[in-house]
Amino acid sequence: MYHETAGWQKLSTTSVEKEDRLNYWQDSANMLFPSTIVTGNEGEEFFGAVTWMTFGEVVLADFVSTAMEIQRNDEHISNSDKWYEVCLQVEGDCRLIQGGRTVHVRPREMVLYDSQQPYRMTFAGPYRQIALKLPRRLLQDRVPCLETLIVQPISGQSLPGRFLFD
Repeated sequence: MYHETAGWQKLSTTSVEKEDRLNYWQDSANMLFPSTIVTGNEGEEFFGAVTWMTFGEVVLADFVSTAMEIQRNDEHISNSDKWYEVCLQVEGDCRLIQGGRTVHVRPREMVLYDSQQPYRMTFAGPYRQIALKLPRRLLQDRVPCLETLIVQPISGQSLPGRFLFD
């Protein structure tokens, strides 16, 4: 189900038939963020909702969902995927694997990852995560040593973490 209010857009699986919710969610999420494969927990009823706003090339999205896994493989990556994503964990935990690194992101922590590299993101239970999709060139021009920040947890207690979380 799609809604728009004051520039904010919203998608939810609430009014979608239960057996179609995961596919609907994957198709919807792939419109906003680089293509992935989404799988839910076997035997668990799936729910997902996202509210987002676009600011030029930047997308700010607030995701809420039941347990799931998101996987981005080499075949999903194209030359047009020119994004970094910053995810701020609000509720629940996230396990992210990319480039040989594994990080567990807990509430009030955030992580940066690269859409041009395969990754796996796992949510073992219900979660809420705020994601920021940023053009690569904007960050590369402004953040020195950007590659060293990929898949490194940033605490909500650190200066940049407090600024973004609050």
